[in-house]
Amino acid sequence: IIALSELLRKPNLLHFKLSGVDAVSPTALAALMGALPLGGSSLSELCINNCVPLDAAEKETAIISNAMNLLGKALTSASASITSVELRLPIGDQGAQVLARALPNTTSLESLNVSRCGINATGLVAIAKGLATNRSLTKLNVSLQGEQTRSNERAQESMVEFCRALQTNTKLTELNVADLPMTDAIAEQLIDSISIEACSIKSVRYSAVPSDALGTRLANLLAEKERQIAQRKRTPPPSTGNTPRKQSASGVFSLKSASESQIADSRILA
Repeated sequence: IIALSELLRKPNLLHFKLSGVDAVSPTALAALMGALPLGGSSLSELCINNCVPLDAAEKETAIISNAMNLLGKALTSASASITSVELRLPIGDQGAQVLARALPNTTSLESLNVSRCGINATGLVAIAKGLATNRSLTKLNVSLQGEQTRSNERAQESMVEFCRALQTNTKLTELNVADLPMTDAIAEQLIDSISIEACSIKSVRYSAVPSDALGTRLANLLAEKERQIAQRKRTPPPSTGNTPRKQSASGVFSLKSASESQIADSRILA
């Protein structure tokens, strides 16, 4: 962990991926998050998947929350560089609530994937409320949190909050809420939110709508929004005459479990 923390501090590291090493303690996770640069870094992608055992996370919820707090600090610093975060860790409701507090203040973060993180309705509601005032995210994935979020009334409340968030968020283009409860009433609210002209959503992955008619309306609306956005993009911006410079290499760190790979690949820009 010390070596990985030092690697995270390297100013020319662009991508950090830690996957399938199911032996990272919550304390070690917090140490990694604490090593995230608050400025002067090129780090753009952070991916930490399937590293912390569920039983350890459930015993150390305060430490997991501290790790999410440290991540939030890195995402909201004045010189933040991270554009993409993917976590597949048992952060639970408490960790999700802490991370959600950072969402209104992120500036560089464009994609957040917290699918399969064991987040219940309380954490999802917090993320939805943070999304409402976020001005940087274009992609959000909160899908597949487990059986506890599929049918109960509190889980339905989280979907209602995501609908409300889309009424004020003008940046998000892709939302994945698959496996969260979908009712006809929620589908109506989703249609109303997406219909707002300022809403930029063009893709929503969701559970099946009970009413076929509403499901068709929602699908047609999303297709129309996507068409409108694509049409706007086809209008070329005024030419500046400048030729963008090509980047010659990328700094990458990737570590997978022994079953996937036996190597740690670290390429750092000179």
